Amino acid sequence: MNAQDQAFVDALTAYLETATNKGLEAAEVMLPAQSDDLQDTAALAAAFQTFAGQLHASYAIYTNIAGGNLDAEIPREHYLAMPAKALQANLRHLTWQTQRIAQGDLNHNVHFLGEFSTAFNQLVDALRGKHRLEEELIEYQKSLQQINIVLEQKATTDALTGLRNRQFLDRQLSLEISRAERHQTPMAFIIFDIDHFKTINDRFGHLAGDEVLKTLGEIVGKSIRNLDLLARWGGEEFVVLLPGSTLEPAMQAAEKLRRLIAKHPFAIRERITCSFGVSDYREGDTPEKITARADDALYAAKAAGRNVVRAETT
Repeated sequence: MNAQDQAFVDALTAYLETATNKGLEAAEVMLPAQSDDLQDTAALAAAFQTFAGQLHASYAIYTNIAGGNLDAEIPREHYLAMPAKALQANLRHLTWQTQRIAQGDLNHNVHFLGEFSTAFNQLVDALRGKHRLEEELIEYQKSLQQINIVLEQKATTDALTGLRNRQFLDRQLSLEISRAERHQTPMAFIIFDIDHFKTINDRFGHLAGDEVLKTLGEIVGKSIRNLDLLARWGGEEFVVLLPGSTLEPAMQAAEKLRRLIAKHPFAIRERITCSFGVSDYREGDTPEKITARADDALYAAKAAGRNVVRAETT
């Protein structure tokens, strides 16, 4: 072997040793120039130069992919890097699927990455299970809210007339008294009952008496303001809570209701009348005080012959 050939072999050996022990980045191809009369050796050197170039290019491509750069260009002529192109495509598709899953689209599975596919699909299945559980929990909470609304409605509604009952009225009265005290605004309270209601039940029966109560609730409900609260107090007694109203307007409202009821043609063809007691909020009032004054006024209306409106006198 002549000196040039020996130099070529030595350079090639050094390259392979460096590439093997220290990596492609440290290895450099520095093959000696060849003379024209060594064509075989020159061709081998050129071929190896090309091969080494592809090794370096492939190394750079795999390094980019390993670092998360999925946009690295991979020329088709780099045969050694072609598997990287397939890996790059798979990783791009996997990245897109992961983005879709992160946005809530759990209809994705991976079938092209072996054991990783199995682990990935198990993760997606777990997320689906958690998502279904969350949806079921949301539906359960909605159902529970609806049940609570229904229960609250039933607990605060008079079954016969469909009006608010005393439980709701007591709660609302306390709120309105607090509001009146806090903002120094007026509030009035009307209590009324049906005159001689026991006689109506005795003469026409309790079913007829129930119809009178329901009709009375409809008449009054249509005749008060939207912000007023009508409730069945109990038996044949009803109340109207009038936020923002002083005693005089409340008296006028009660008189209007008295007249409407007295002239209404009830189904029993018997004239139905009501007696009314009215009170309004005073500083330091409690629910018990304001209702007691209205109740006293109602008794005064009864004593005055019924079918009249009376206001608190104390």
